[in-house]
Amino acid sequence: MTAEAKKTLRAALRKERDAFVLRPEAKVIETALNAHLAAFLANAKALLPADAQGFEIASFLPVGSEFNLNQEATPQWLYPRVDGPHELLWFRRGESLERLSAGAFGVREAPREECFVCDASARKPWVVVVPALACDASHVRLGYGGGFFDRFLARHGAHLLTVCCLPARFLVPVLPSERFDLPVDVVIDEHAVRHRPRHLGTT
Repeated sequence: MTAEAKKTLRAALRKERDAFVLRPEAKVIETALNAHLAAFLANAKALLPADAQGFEIASFLPVGSEFNLNQEATPQWLYPRVDGPHELLWFRRGESLERLSAGAFGVREAPREECFVCDASARKPWVVVVPALACDASHVRLGYGGGFFDRFLARHGAHLLTVCCLPARFLVPVLPSERFDLPVDVVIDEHAVRHRPRHLGTT
């Protein structure tokens, strides 16, 4: 029942977002999301273990009506490549995106030889901006149904600080969820940054 409810909700939210991004205020909100994200990243070290030797920043490249959260991206930012039916590999943004080509689901990806598996650790955790259609008050996210990020977060979550950036209209009181739907640590909208208390090293 929950899976069917999520499928129905995904379709409704996609339709709502497709219409919303055509409105004049959408670009203003996108700029605000990027500004809040940049401010959060500038101070993210305070949320990481005291002995962490810096951190990596991972995000995603937008497809369709997704908001572009990469206005402040540097060449060192990381992006995912779908590898087979279940896994994500990662590559660095680099100086240009021209070498990327559309891969699974139309997402722009680097050649596989550039990619590597996540190496997040207590010494060098990752801050990961996770795609979502919506988030709720408990920081549960509704993704796209492929399970790629769910599996990635389950495997590496102890050394990840996870972030969702969404317009406030896509933050809802409660989302249908299943046991594998892990809440994100931080939810950012155009108005505020909200933290879910958690020490890295736990889930």
